Amino acid sequence: MHQKNLGQRGPSGGVLVVMASLIFLTSITVGCGDHYELVKPVEGVYQPTVIAPNGSHCVQIEGRRDGWLWFSTVQPIICAPIRVSELGVMTYGWEVRQPGLKLEVSRLEFSDGGVFIATSHLRETGQFKYTDRSPTMGDWTRHNPVKTALLVLVGFVVAVTVPLQMSARERKRRYERERLEAEAAAKRARLEAEAAARTTARKMALARLHQLTAEARRAADSLSITLGEAEIILDRAEDELKSKLPSPFWEAIEEALAKVRAFHHALSVIQAAKTAYITEAAQLDGDAPEFALGVSVLPDPTALHDRLNRLYRKAQSIPHFSIVYEQRRTTETLIAGFRSLGQAIERLGDRMIDEIGSLAQSLDCRLDSLESSLRSSAAAAADQSEALHEQLKRAAGSNEALRRELREGADARSEAERQALRMLDNIQRRRKP
Repeated sequence: MHQKNLGQRGPSGGVLVVMASLIFLTSITVGCGDHYELVKPVEGVYQPTVIAPNGSHCVQIEGRRDGWLWFSTVQPIICAPIRVSELGVMTYGWEVRQPGLKLEVSRLEFSDGGVFIATSHLRETGQFKYTDRSPTMGDWTRHNPVKTALLVLVGFVVAVTVPLQMSARERKRRYERERLEAEAAAKRARLEAEAAARTTARKMALARLHQLTAEARRAADSLSITLGEAEIILDRAEDELKSKLPSPFWEAIEEALAKVRAFHHALSVIQAAKTAYITEAAQLDGDAPEFALGVSVLPDPTALHDRLNRLYRKAQSIPHFSIVYEQRRTTETLIAGFRSLGQAIERLGDRMIDEIGSLAQSLDCRLDSLESSLRSSAAAAADQSEALHEQLKRAAGSNEALRRELREGADARSEAERQALRMLDNIQRRRKP
């Protein structure tokens, strides 16, 4: 039973025994081997002087080679002077007859390493002279192998760690720099996009304001023309009344009332453009020109309204004119929003007079006669046309779209001037256009 238990302990137990034995032997070897202790560094020379049996000055001396863990026994042959670098004390271990023996030794520097030889043997076999010297770094590292290894390890760690840390720090700085540059670029792009958007929005707003102003000016140009056409139509109505022709008379009155409606519509266009202009100009933070029609005089429709109302009432007082009027009420000649032609003449005319009065006051314009308004419109159109032609000359190197816009604007103002002058001539001569 006992043998069986030993057999089961088998290989693993043997390995443990071997390992324990090696550890024990190593401890004995290290603990009981030779031990060297430095006394001082020197700078000396040993030269053998004894004569060997063969007649040479060579000696063979036993010593201890300087090793990492222990000192091995060697017997070098010395025939020439050799450098001596240290003096020390060697405590011999279990390899000698007298373990613990202490002798002064010298370190001789051979080409393959140092050997410690008893100083007494050197003096017995040759000449040995030396002087003291200061210890060197090599001396310190040789006598402090553990510390040297630690220092080398620390140096290696530092040599590896410091560049890695510097590289990591540089990567971090580069990443941070790239991040900041990317943020700055994104911010610049955002600001540029916002500035471009603001510029585009401002251009669009100014273009819209220009469009509103152009619409209002076209409507303003039409006021005097429309009023003049209505005056000429009333001239025809008076002729028909004198000729006692009721149907042509009422047709002329209806045509004149249509011109009044067109006049009123033009006022609505101007007022709507003015309201939209003020609303959109407010978004430009005051960086927009004031709304203006380009004329200082607006036609006063009061005289036309009075004349139209007077002709209507006069015709109604004539029996066969009123009969024809009642017959015409069954047709589609009634003005939308009014029960009769008379109501349309009265109320539409009142609205027209009130609205143009308010408009003239808000735009700092004055109301005057039709002739004065036509002259003012013609003069304003001429000035605007001239200004546009000057801009067209300065825009010689600009794009074709801008030149076309300026050219069309100048032509339109010239046509407005011609229409105003032609209507003025017709009104003054009471001639049909």
